[in-house]
Amino acid sequence: MGLFTPDMAFEAIVKKQIERLKEPSLKCIDLVVQELTNVARSTAEKVSHARARKTTKHTSSTDSMT
Repeated sequence: MGLFTPDMAFEAIVKKQIERLKEPSLKCIDLVVQELTNVARSTAEKVSHARARKTTKHTSSTDSMT
């Protein structure tokens, strides 16, 4: 046998560990996706507001010229 675990025992241990980690890993992925979605939404809103302010400022400055 030596220092290494036989293949079948190793596979059984690894499969158990993968199964144990599967649910927390999926939960982590969901949280990351949710946070990225929130960041993207927040950024899009900020860009939209900045464009609206720029458009309003540009419109009011051109209106004052006429």
